[in-house]
Amino acid sequence: MSPAFTPARSELLRLHKGQVLHRPAALGLQLQVEHGDLLLTEPPSAWLGRADGLRRRLRTGQGHVLGQAGWLRLEARSDCRLRWQPA
Repeated sequence: MSPAFTPARSELLRLHKGQVLHRPAALGLQLQVEHGDLLLTEPPSAWLGRADGLRRRLRTGQGHVLGQAGWLRLEARSDCRLRWQPA
């Protein structure tokens, strides 16, 4: 599931447990996590020596905002509400 759009305004996105979201090709987006439990795969450039990136669990609800360069893949560990928005 990879959205191929660039929202002109904020757009709500729902992920169900087990769904995966890959970083979109469109530039200038950020993702605000409104609610949910996610497994985040960060790009390898953020962690020297790890060619496959680093996975970390992100429990949310406090409105984490992810810039587009900060993640490669998100896996929903619970039902999640995310919001695409222009950066």
